[in-house]
Amino acid sequence: MLSVTAGTAAASKALVLDANLDVGSIRTMTFTGTATSISVTAGTQGYPAIYVRDGSLKIHKHTATTDTYCAEFKFNYQGATAQSFGLDCTCEIEPGGDTPANRTAGGLRAVQGVARVGSGFTLTGGGDSGVYGQFCNNGTINGTVYPSAGYMLIENGGTWTEVGVLSAMWLDSHLNKTISAGASYFLNITNNGESTPTAFDAAVHVYAGNAITNLLKIDTASGMVSANTVGDATFANWKTIKVDLDGTAHYLIAAQAITG
Repeated sequence: MLSVTAGTAAASKALVLDANLDVGSIRTMTFTGTATSISVTAGTQGYPAIYVRDGSLKIHKHTATTDTYCAEFKFNYQGATAQSFGLDCTCEIEPGGDTPANRTAGGLRAVQGVARVGSGFTLTGGGDSGVYGQFCNNGTINGTVYPSAGYMLIENGGTWTEVGVLSAMWLDSHLNKTISAGASYFLNITNNGESTPTAFDAAVHVYAGNAITNLLKIDTASGMVSANTVGDATFANWKTIKVDLDGTAHYLIAAQAITG
């Protein structure tokens, strides 16, 4: 140990702390056993507690029989105006080194969530989701605040010459199975609150910015859209659906039968 410089690691020798209880130059550290625990306390404010450069941080947990998690990120914000992130994930692709100036396939995903049911396992209850977002208020909201359980943004910038499909949110299904019981919806909106009169002004709000051409674009929907009919129409057993257009109430007609 006498030949090891304080604050460094020497091969086949020892780890020696310096006067500040720091040590560096460790290449690989492996922990084994069933009760291993590591506690990390950040030092000077603004410096990371754990920093991984040009590598991967992998956490693999074999499940327990109680409610649990693989990794927990908890942040107690004490500021007044600054942005705060419980988990900030940025995934960039740029030319340099072994990376070419352009890519022809693949994908770039800053966050990917997969909830997978293994082969041979049967679910009979519970809620399962690849990605879950929740906004919780235990205090007071008073002012120009935009609470959201999920937020998607396409930033402006760069050069856009051609895209396949551009979307702020993409709902996609490759399911090719027959569901024998229950209901299935591509988008499910549920309001389980009991606020009086109501907490929500509309199920869907569209701010078009005078730059969206159509409210809906529907393709390959023979079971949803009827054939084209020319002439007057007669509605039987009809109701109206209220919509707000530029601040004024309008009504769409929904009929059980339409003849013409």
